[in-house]
Amino acid sequence: MRRNELLQRVRDEAEVEASLKAVNQIVQAFCRVVQDETRQHGRCQVRGLGVFSLKQRAARMVRDIKTGQKREVPAKRVVRFRPEAGFAALADKAAG
Repeated sequence: MRRNELLQRVRDEAEVEASLKAVNQIVQAFCRVVQDETRQHGRCQVRGLGVFSLKQRAARMVRDIKTGQKREVPAKRVVRFRPEAGFAALADKAAG
């Protein structure tokens, strides 16, 4: 789904008379709030959707595919998304 399609769908689902520009601002604000909350508290739970959380990934050794040499990838923090049960069940229904 492209961003424009997402904005159109959100506008249709909300049944509001709003421009795509206004809907885009709302979607961007939602994303900023989730990012800020996750960054500040390490976790952001959106009921009905899931939980965004920060996890520490340990440093590890990898092999460069081109040269075959081993090198170290430094530790870093990554964002993890864990869908809520109802949301995850939709994926199961779509697959089966």
